[in-house]
Amino acid sequence: MKRKNVVFVVQRYGKEVLGGSESLCRQIAERLAPWYDLQVVTTCASDYLTWQDEFPPGETQENGVLIRRFPVDHPRKKTFSLLNRLVYHRILPSVFERTWMKAQGPYSTQLLEYLESIQEKTDLFVYFTYLYGTTYYGLTRINKKSILVPMAHDEPPLTLTIFEEMFSNAQALLFLSEEEKQLVERRFNILPRQFAIGGIGIDLPEEKNRRERKKYLLYMGRLDAGKGVDQLFQYYEQMLKEMGGESPDLYLLGKGSYPVPEHPKIRSLGFVSEAEKWRLLHEAMAMVVFSRYESLSIVTLEALAANTPVLVNGHNPVLAGHCRRSQGGRCFYDCQSFVKAVNELVEKPGLIDIMGKSGREYVSQYYTWPTMIATYRALIDSVIMGNEIG
Repeated sequence: MKRKNVVFVVQRYGKEVLGGSESLCRQIAERLAPWYDLQVVTTCASDYLTWQDEFPPGETQENGVLIRRFPVDHPRKKTFSLLNRLVYHRILPSVFERTWMKAQGPYSTQLLEYLESIQEKTDLFVYFTYLYGTTYYGLTRINKKSILVPMAHDEPPLTLTIFEEMFSNAQALLFLSEEEKQLVERRFNILPRQFAIGGIGIDLPEEKNRRERKKYLLYMGRLDAGKGVDQLFQYYEQMLKEMGGESPDLYLLGKGSYPVPEHPKIRSLGFVSEAEKWRLLHEAMAMVVFSRYESLSIVTLEALAANTPVLVNGHNPVLAGHCRRSQGGRCFYDCQSFVKAVNELVEKPGLIDIMGKSGREYVSQYYTWPTMIATYRALIDSVIMGNEIG
């Protein structure tokens, strides 16, 4: 039986590229490649702040996936900062929304022309993340055979009217959580006939790899204000004042533009190997997640898989949902509740193992790769079959 042609569209791609939607796209593409003639269409950019071309254009193969990269028409311009501030202050006039999107980028004429040229022979286009130009312009032009993986969260850009048509254009939506589905339903007052709740699979580390706990909190991700690291440092400073010598250290994995305070108890480790990442996850007393804007939070699931409790921003419905369903951590809503949660783990270390066990069971039940891939395949095959019949 001839395999179906499926095209993934994403703004950046590659194992060197850090980002939630990019990582999700790559991991799903690699695991679906055995079932479909699958290719990834993306830009030559590697930096989401500039969209500067860094990868060479053309075809490459990576882990069984065909990748086609196209140059960006132009790097992001300085005018974007002003337009973006207006969006985040919710005062951008609607007539300038498309101007914002063009400035947001990435915009690649060659990429869009390629998508149009393969439209007839492609069975399905899957667009990853609603926020960027590759999805907006792609789904606006080529939408008859499409799934959108929006990765939406409650942020100012989602309020823009230009996204109303784009969301309604998609034949099917694949959400990463029940909370994301509810958000999109409320925002757009739509739910397509076909949708699924999927996400990402986590390879559970073996139980024998468990290590002795050490007294530190672990943060993993970009060191950017958008991820809440400014609040993390403020809360941690207050915790040091209140808990004194009982305070756990703070380990940071990742890099970014936000300056790290100089303090003997704060260790900025940058990027580490996969093995080292899991070692640090196993030994941490808790993972801290401060972001208000997450549609899934892979780092939260990885911590739970490693039997490590999570302390998460309760203002984020997705993080709060993980915490509530798994019983694998605590939500905080302000500095006082954050310090209280940390102090509870310090004073009652037995809780760490209790919450850790609950968290691992949650991941093993809902976030294994076989479960996730079955969800993606079922939705993809259903949309393709519906198009062939219709």
